[in-house]
Amino acid sequence: MKLELPEKAEYIIQTIQEAGFEAYAVGGCVRDSLLGRKPMDWDITTSATPMQVKALFRRTIDTGIQHGTVTVMLEKEGFEVKTADRGDDALAQFRRMPPDLMLLDVMLPGMD
Repeated sequence: MKLELPEKAEYIIQTIQEAGFEAYAVGGCVRDSLLGRKPMDWDITTSATPMQVKALFRRTIDTGIQHGTVTVMLEKEGFEVKTADRGDDALAQFRRMPPDLMLLDVMLPGMD
């Protein structure tokens, strides 16, 4: 199953990756997509710091910069981009997953 990203979310992820960082769509948007629902918003996690993300995009908002979150504005739409917590090493765990399991390792409501 391939996740269909909106053009703007894909642009943000691609821009961050082309700058040498990792970036992935995460959270409720992934869950909603797997359930066949249209996500309300798209959140992105990255190995880049907030300052590195801010350097890549013309318009950003410091929505929670002390917690590693900035909002990238494309036209009138905002996308939260959060630096992965260094303590849990979530990106390292994601990298070790086989590609066919990456989208399966999502907790869905009622499946715990």
